[in-house]
Amino acid sequence: MAAELHPRSGKLIGLSNSNRTAQRNQPVQEFNHGLVLSREPLRDRDVFTVRIDKKVNSWSGSIEIGVTALDPAALDFPSSATGLKGGSWIVSGCSVLKDGRSVLEEYGRDLDQLGEGDRVGIQRNGRGELHLWVNGQDCGTAASGLPSRLWAVVDLYGKCTQITVVSCEPPPNTEGEECEEDEEEREEEAAPARPDKFPNNLDSNGARGTGTGNDSGIGGGAEGGSSTNNSPSGSSGGTAGIPMGSGGMTTNDALLFHEKCGTLIKLSNNNKTAERRRPLDEFNNGVVMTNRPLRHNEMFEIRIDKLVDKWSGSIEIGVTTHNPNNLDYPATMTNLRSGTIMMSGCGILTNGKGTRREYCEFSLDELQEGDHIGLMRKASGALHFYINGIDQGVAANQTPGVVYGVVDLYGMAVKVTIVHNHNHSDRLRRNNAIMRALSPDVGRPRPALSLTPDPEAPDRLLFHPNCGQKAAIIGDGRTALRPHATDDFNHGVVLSNRPLHSNEVFQVRIDKMVDKWAGSIEIGVTTHNPAYLQLPSTMTNLRSGTWMMTGNGVMHNGTTILDEYGHNLDRLKAGDTVGVVRKDDGSLHFFVNGVPQGPAAWNVPPSVYAVVDLYGQAAQATIMDDMADLPPLPDDSSEGPMAMSPGSPCSVTGASAASDLRFHQLHGTNAVITNGGRTALRQNCRSEFNDAIVISNRCLRDGELFEIVIQKMVDRWSGSIEAGVTAIRPEELEFPNTMTDIDYDTWMLSGTAIMQDGNTMRNNYGCDLDSLSTGSRIGMMRTASGDLHYYINGVDQGVACTGLPPGKEVYAVIDLYGQCVQVSITSSSGPLDNSLCTSNITEKSFPIHSPVAGVAHRLHSKHGKNVVLLGDGCQAVRVGGYAHGIVFSAKELKTDELFEVRTEEKELNHFIPALVPMSMTFLENHGKNIQLSNQNLTAARVSSYNQGLLVTAQALPRQQLFQVCIDRLNSSWTSSLSLGVIGHSPDRLNFPSTACCLKRSVWLLQRDSVFHNSLKICENYGPNLDTCPEGTVLGVLVDANGCLHLYVNGMDQGVAAQDIPSPCFPLIDLYGQCDGIGGNEKADILESVCWTPPPEVNPNKTCEYQALCSRFKELLTLPDGYFNEDAKYNLCYCESCHKLRGDEAYYKRGEPPRDYALPFGWCRFALRIKPHCEVSNTFKKWHIAYHGTSVGSLRRALDHSQILTAESSSVFSAPPVKVEGHGSYGEPEENSAPEREIPRVRLSPTMRYSGLEVFAPKVQFRDPRSLRCHNAQVGFQVCVRPGSYKVGPQSLGVSEPLDPRFSNTEIEWITKEKGGTLLYGLLIRVE
Repeated sequence: MAAELHPRSGKLIGLSNSNRTAQRNQPVQEFNHGLVLSREPLRDRDVFTVRIDKKVNSWSGSIEIGVTALDPAALDFPSSATGLKGGSWIVSGCSVLKDGRSVLEEYGRDLDQLGEGDRVGIQRNGRGELHLWVNGQDCGTAASGLPSRLWAVVDLYGKCTQITVVSCEPPPNTEGEECEEDEEEREEEAAPARPDKFPNNLDSNGARGTGTGNDSGIGGGAEGGSSTNNSPSGSSGGTAGIPMGSGGMTTNDALLFHEKCGTLIKLSNNNKTAERRRPLDEFNNGVVMTNRPLRHNEMFEIRIDKLVDKWSGSIEIGVTTHNPNNLDYPATMTNLRSGTIMMSGCGILTNGKGTRREYCEFSLDELQEGDHIGLMRKASGALHFYINGIDQGVAANQTPGVVYGVVDLYGMAVKVTIVHNHNHSDRLRRNNAIMRALSPDVGRPRPALSLTPDPEAPDRLLFHPNCGQKAAIIGDGRTALRPHATDDFNHGVVLSNRPLHSNEVFQVRIDKMVDKWAGSIEIGVTTHNPAYLQLPSTMTNLRSGTWMMTGNGVMHNGTTILDEYGHNLDRLKAGDTVGVVRKDDGSLHFFVNGVPQGPAAWNVPPSVYAVVDLYGQAAQATIMDDMADLPPLPDDSSEGPMAMSPGSPCSVTGASAASDLRFHQLHGTNAVITNGGRTALRQNCRSEFNDAIVISNRCLRDGELFEIVIQKMVDRWSGSIEAGVTAIRPEELEFPNTMTDIDYDTWMLSGTAIMQDGNTMRNNYGCDLDSLSTGSRIGMMRTASGDLHYYINGVDQGVACTGLPPGKEVYAVIDLYGQCVQVSITSSSGPLDNSLCTSNITEKSFPIHSPVAGVAHRLHSKHGKNVVLLGDGCQAVRVGGYAHGIVFSAKELKTDELFEVRTEEKELNHFIPALVPMSMTFLENHGKNIQLSNQNLTAARVSSYNQGLLVTAQALPRQQLFQVCIDRLNSSWTSSLSLGVIGHSPDRLNFPSTACCLKRSVWLLQRDSVFHNSLKICENYGPNLDTCPEGTVLGVLVDANGCLHLYVNGMDQGVAAQDIPSPCFPLIDLYGQCDGIGGNEKADILESVCWTPPPEVNPNKTCEYQALCSRFKELLTLPDGYFNEDAKYNLCYCESCHKLRGDEAYYKRGEPPRDYALPFGWCRFALRIKPHCEVSNTFKKWHIAYHGTSVGSLRRALDHSQILTAESSSVFSAPPVKVEGHGSYGEPEENSAPEREIPRVRLSPTMRYSGLEVFAPKVQFRDPRSLRCHNAQVGFQVCVRPGSYKVGPQSLGVSEPLDPRFSNTEIEWITKEKGGTLLYGLLIRVE
């Protein structure tokens, strides 16, 4: 039979190679419609074999293969093979389906786990049985009773995107007819070849089939045969089923999820997978149950596929006696008050009530994606739970005989899959990972070299590996960091690995800081064991057993006990130290840079753990102790975990003299160079494993170390990083697929093998590159004598090879192969000084690296407004006026310490001319749709939506803020202005249509992302520029360290990019909405340019939008007595301000707590609260809601201190409702009129509803400052007494959801109680 595919196929299939190769088009956008069939029916014993050519990682699921009796010539192709009916048998994953229904759950190899290059075949033998073949191995009988005329079916589903037919012929050992005995013997011999599975039957008796009924497993999956979906304990039978316990029934009824489930559940994968819809909006209504009762000793196991980091609580699992067909599903299973046993967290709940608080050491809330949870009801009635295969012991003794498995996808848990195949090695890896998180002594690798006598001694203070969600522990437990400190400001809590001894000082050094957030490091102690603590987002949220120093205050259990205590931690810089000690008298003391701050608390219990909260600006800290030298401070511009081990070569001097080693701009096709040449990464790392060779930008000097750190790996491929040197110049190197393909003048290390020119010279070198993990460092050095040395984490591994040509140029070369995805050059790269490897440097001897030789001091960043700091803080220049020139030292002076300065009049005269403001104008060379005016200070786009690029004629000096103002926007287009800098002269630049098309030396701020040469390097940075309103002032600044900053309305959004070259030119793209039609819509260069470094951002500083809202408020002529005198309570919720503060979209308030949304896009002016309300904390105990109203109703509402009812002129009040008889909303009083009108008021927990124009009508006003016309709306933020209102549906007839958190059926609150509301703030929105 010809090994070809039928020309008719699924609608996304493209055939080539004489119809032998099939490819699914649009593989990233579409996952199905990839069916192909054989051209002719299969002959008996022919194995139709295909090779997997290509896979993508965008989807779940993969290739499916089988047979069908349907003729492809007349077939109406379904979207997937599981949709084939009329006599179709399909192997999907490790299941066998007939006509879309599962007939065998555990069969053969899991097809989803096969990779590119693997071969899969399908065969019908002479007896009508279906066999699957994987890489030439028969997986046994999958089904029987097949008709004689069948076509092979292959479904290029999910990850599988391309296959090639390789053969269609009998296997080599089956030529000629075989007798029935030989066939049976071969099936019996093939069975033990299956990989072991975790037993579903966990009884201690390992014998197969010892109960009544069958004594042995039944051959797999013959249709209508008798087998179970269970694997025997201790059995090696691959496809065989097992009998149940005593009198157990044997059946092929697969354990799946029942079709009836919670209201938000979506089932897929033949009811093996359950997923909760709208996981970011809803946290419950995710209950699923099994399709049949569990059998005795049957394992019901699920795998966590997806979690979201939004809610508290997570998955719950258990059993119930309720039949899913008859059950009215509750929102959560813990609401069920009968016949239900659930594991929740680390406890057991029976009928919704806790019966065992600490059932096991694992908590379900701590599990991650990929972890497994199982349960089993033993024949004795005992219920056991399993975490990644580990039996947690008896959870309940007398479980009813008939129970269904139940899973509650609650909170963080979003998606799970029932597991039938189990992998021991994968379980072992997961269990080790979890045990390492629970115990600092399990699975910790020992360092290859250490300067301390016993670094693993259990008494040594380290960080515990159980840390905050956004934190990581590196450097053998001594260093903690937030790897993505510019994206997240909290969830950085770390604790010590053991309790502190009395009078033991726990001290950390701040290694790295970011200047994006407010707040900084916090330190303290807690009685909570880190192994069992569910870590909060910040330690000040913990309400028991915790003392923390935060800012210059001390808090106990989240409450401030000292307001003005010691040095303000928010003012510390990188290199400063903080410490804490509990003395034997129970008093708690803190230290800042070794200086005691005095007693902070008393009666602290003896067994407390040290706590560090890497909050806000604090990004990395290292424990200081007397047992070992500290690693050097990391390079501020480095990315990822960069902790240096004590023995790192050049660990001190390497930081003081920055190395010019970078990656060359020439590299392999899949490699990308970022971070100013310091970082290299392999793009499409889950679909591409090679073509990612990178090389150094210059040749290495003799004795110079080239060191990189592994920052990212993927657990997908075999093999990993390869490193070496080559004498081939980058310009002459034809970058091959892998480094081993370079066949001349190249020496390299691959795994443990030393290779020259692609040939192995020696094996079993002192290190194995394939065993390295994230955070490991690899260095290479050629000595003057021509020897090549490798360094792993700073430790010399000895001579790798000799005979490198002395005096000949060699370049460092790295192959980002296989598992290794991203590396960065470390600050240790540079000339190697071996004397430093054995020197006895303590933490007190680390110098402050200064550009001025012999200077150990720097000037503080806080100084007079006319001062500019130069020379890394060693020089100060007054650039204007005769005053405001005060400067301070960066650190406190010690006793008898000399602080000396020199007056440099000549240097001063040299600096002043450089800071004289010069006129910044737009360059005449610009996009073709740009028109310049106003002496090239104003630019307008005169047509279309693009071709609006322009740059300045002058380069942007360091520390100078360049700003533009958005005058008007055109709503006809989408997107808006983007800006940045370009690192080369634009005089002869040929401008493309948009800025994102520029590919050389360009840094661009677009939407809320940062791009370098059109590649995105940062997300969620600053406000979304597409949403900036008219009047927004945007600016760019390059600081003295070459870092690019974005300013929005004068507020620094933090570092956007590093290593900006000098000179550079501001770049603006007038794109989309930022239009210039008519000459009025333009971007003007502001005349008031900041010529000195802008002051630190004050979060309470009024932004331009807030100032505009304030001017509108003044036009309302409302008495000042209604408003709070303290302006700090007035909050702007424009995108720039709320992102700068780090606001979340939703919060809870009141007793009981209830959600409300922050009024994004509005500006709040705090109202004066009545004194008795402040005393009773009304505004804390009541709920928060919003009320839209008209401008004309404001004064009357404020005069009456309450929301107006229907008698008022407020358009937001509901029309009066007539009470007609018993059962209405409000019943009339006994003596009331028969038709009394009861006023009702509508509220809402979100301004997305209350702020609609029907409730808050727009009014037009003219801004007295800009003389422009704007539309404005007003409303109130109110406190509502719990129980005084009813929740109901929206009354506008709107169909689409108004707020993702609040359903349209509960977005409107109705109240009629006088005194049930309290006006809290006036809200204003201006368009």
